[in-house]
Amino acid sequence: MADRTDTALIAFQQRLYDDTNDLLSAGLGLEGLQRRLPAPEEIPAADELRRRAIWHNWNGIACLSRDPLLWREVFARPVPGREWHALLRPPGAEQPHRVMLQVPTSFDPRFPRLLALASSGSRGIFGSQALAAWGLSRGYAVVNTDKACGTDWFDCDALTAPGLDGVPTDDPRLRAFNPTGQGKAGEVWIKHAHSSEHPESRWGACVSQAVRQAWAWLSEQHEGIGRNRLTLAAGLSNGGAAVLRAAADPAIDGVVAAAPNVYVRGGGRSFFHYAQEAALWMPLAQADRRLRDVPTPLPFDQVKQMAEQHYQALREAGLLDGESFNQACRSALRRLRRSGWTQAGLGAARLSTAFDFWFAAMQAYTPALARLGTSAHPLGAHYCGQTESSSPAGLIRALRWSDGAGIVPGADVMIKHSLSAAERLRRVNSLLSGGLRSELLRGMAATHCPPAPLDKPIYILHGVDDGLIPAPFSSQPYVRRARSMGANVESWLLPRRPHFDAFLGLPGYGEHREALLPQVYRALDDLARRFGSRSS
Repeated sequence: MADRTDTALIAFQQRLYDDTNDLLSAGLGLEGLQRRLPAPEEIPAADELRRRAIWHNWNGIACLSRDPLLWREVFARPVPGREWHALLRPPGAEQPHRVMLQVPTSFDPRFPRLLALASSGSRGIFGSQALAAWGLSRGYAVVNTDKACGTDWFDCDALTAPGLDGVPTDDPRLRAFNPTGQGKAGEVWIKHAHSSEHPESRWGACVSQAVRQAWAWLSEQHEGIGRNRLTLAAGLSNGGAAVLRAAADPAIDGVVAAAPNVYVRGGGRSFFHYAQEAALWMPLAQADRRLRDVPTPLPFDQVKQMAEQHYQALREAGLLDGESFNQACRSALRRLRRSGWTQAGLGAARLSTAFDFWFAAMQAYTPALARLGTSAHPLGAHYCGQTESSSPAGLIRALRWSDGAGIVPGADVMIKHSLSAAERLRRVNSLLSGGLRSELLRGMAATHCPPAPLDKPIYILHGVDDGLIPAPFSSQPYVRRARSMGANVESWLLPRRPHFDAFLGLPGYGEHREALLPQVYRALDDLARRFGSRSS
């Protein structure tokens, strides 16, 4: 490991992996990824944490029980090779992002090809493994960034955070996240929310920095590497936004962005803005009779029961004007339709609403956008470890890096509320009109995506039924602006595709939808063919 704090590269390590612990699946193969992952009895070593992280990120994004022919082809053989891990400091930041480069033994330095990725959502460094598979199986080197979000969570009791290998450490020289402040007992801080550096404002820079670091490593490994380099970039969800924001980088030749959480001036909407709206009104809208027959694993009676509880909280918060429950549901649906939600998008949002995703998003994005750091709790809640767990505390902390998805609740970390449901809704409602208004508006403005470059191909894929990042708020305004400026943008609006394929295995849900990932692979194939011999 190197420690060069005077440069962007803070620390790095590299290792060679054979067929038994490969780059694609850590030796698990398709069958191993499809099996349940047993809970460890002892704190795992770094190799086992890596294997768990790969398992969780494959199963958190892909549905490996669908499209069996595709997955049998992807996992037809292991992908041995070399893997670099590094902590790099983005320009203007103190907290690093993780960068991983995977180079299969099939990589040909005479025709060097690189696939650049950014982790989906707030996932950790293996958060794009389902996209990496496309490149690894075709001999591409693959570089990924966690966008300075990820699962490097800080435990305020033990004063630990993961090191470069994922193992928790209390050594500030080795921790991948070093926040400042005094936490509550049991509190957990996550980099996305608590770094005070608004990581989302630098997502494009993280991708560009990862690309340059990858080519530097490849040049060191292969003296005289070919000049005829090809770099394709791809991402899903937040990762899709990151690669679009890096698209103008001259080092990137083409981009595929799937369901991108992208925000453009002139017709687009910030995720924070419509997530706030959904946190307030989506539970009621879901109980309107016009959404009764939405395909979902939740019985409508259960949807209605949750909506009734939400209705009572809204009344106590003073956010309803004497409407009956049914009137409030109709009104909420009309409100969301007027602000741009489609009927299909509203139906698809039921699953996220059932998981209380919208408040969870507010809890993470509010301090992130406003750069509040660790001390402020604007929604009266904080993250803490699950106190009722029977597992040893050290084991629980160790598994957060590998098992977490980057957003809370999850990996034995929960949102602990100190306010009533009514007061929480009152605070959510006032976010863009209260004391944090200026900070939040500046934070949203910092996530605007620059115009699409005119000199390279860009593919945008989005499900018509996406209820998490609706296409009318994100990708479609990007496509309209890009085409009006003459950019070379392909837009695939795909019916029946969800935001994430992982939920397709749920009964009452998956049988009505098709997987998105096979279409992403198809778009990457199309993009690669545009470069002829450089891509093959």
